[in-house]
Amino acid sequence: MQKELDELRDRFGALKDVDRPAAQQDFVTIAMSAKVDGEEVDSADGLSYQVGAGNMLEGLDEALEGLSPSEDATFETTLMRRRALGRAGPGHSDPHCSQGARAARS
Repeated sequence: MQKELDELRDRFGALKDVDRPAAQQDFVTIAMSAKVDGEEVDSADGLSYQVGAGNMLEGLDEALEGLSPSEDATFETTLMRRRALGRAGPGHSDPHCSQGARAARS
């Protein structure tokens, strides 16, 4: 019975803003920009992401965990688009994560 309740809560539970650093399983809203050799190559704002999901960018979970809403983090990762374009070099960038309104499961 508890498993079914947890699954329903995950599917239909409301999110609420919290005033603490991000933790595993929290849902966050983030803005990101990616730079290669100092040049911005991509950006996105208002992305919803569950910390610990591990399904967006390598290093994102570590950058977000412990981050407060007013803080920024920078981390290095390999951009898939860069790899697909076949550009020379290591293919690393410094995506900048700015954590906005955070919410945890209630």
